[in-house]
Amino acid sequence: MRVLRSLGWSCASILLATCARSAYASPPSSDEPPSKPREPSVSHISEVVYLTPEVGIAYVGLETLHLTRELFPSRVSTADVGSMVGAGAGLRFLFLTLGPRFRFGHFRDWDLWTLGAEVGFKAPLGAVEPFVALGAGYARLGSLKDAGVLVQGYDIRLNAGLDYYLTKAFSIGGMASGEVLGMTRPGVDLNRATGSVSEDIYKLDGSSVGIAIMASAVVGLHL
Repeated sequence: MRVLRSLGWSCASILLATCARSAYASPPSSDEPPSKPREPSVSHISEVVYLTPEVGIAYVGLETLHLTRELFPSRVSTADVGSMVGAGAGLRFLFLTLGPRFRFGHFRDWDLWTLGAEVGFKAPLGAVEPFVALGAGYARLGSLKDAGVLVQGYDIRLNAGLDYYLTKAFSIGGMASGEVLGMTRPGVDLNRATGSVSEDIYKLDGSSVGIAIMASAVVGLHL
């Protein structure tokens, strides 16, 4: 009899322990929303090739920093504000970018176009990537009123801006640029010149150092 009573108490204890364990391990209430899995962050440093067209507005002062001899007669403006378009392309190596950039600006008395190489640094902060770039190359004035005059030289440029990635392959952004322009104009023989060259100032060589400041909107394709 005592054995049966002990066996009964043992069974009851096991049953109570099983029920308590089941209640503790029960699933959460259906009212509680299930936790969402974390989405992995997207890294843009895997891109290899980029293309970045741009459009903006620019101020150019051809004789702002230094003037050896005038590039033009006084009737031709040497400083103006105009529209500018351009495009950059190249390769990306983790945080560094390297490639060419072309820009064309239209102004009242002349056009300015530049072509050079740029090396840049991009900070991968997720969807937003700030960047800086240093470039240098060739600069030339076109569409001059006096077709017999050639004005050309160099430009050194510093760019800063940011890209916002709408997708991994497409971005929009903005950029500000500051440039130093060194321009020269070789003298011409007015007796042999053709076209509309008619000013004595063109007999002598001219040179100057100026600046250009530009703000642009940029779109990017990243592969």
